[in-house]
Amino acid sequence: MTPSRAQAIGIVEQFPEEHLSILIQNLQYLRSMYVSHEEQELTKSMQAFQNLQKYRKESIKQHNYTDELSDILEERYESLS
Repeated sequence: MTPSRAQAIGIVEQFPEEHLSILIQNLQYLRSMYVSHEEQELTKSMQAFQNLQKYRKESIKQHNYTDELSDILEERYESLS
């Protein structure tokens, strides 16, 4: 256990029982702020990705990679036969 965690647990243990509900509510609020901050970062990443996708162009020509590969292999190994 880290010293910070031990200190936090010590403070919680010293809290009076009647005030624990307020402490729990505050901790849940802090946790939700932390999670929403992470979600914002993810959202920023997704926005950056979408921004990059705007510059992406679709190919006009439809590629048949199987035929292209067979043609290339045929040309390359034509001299062996």
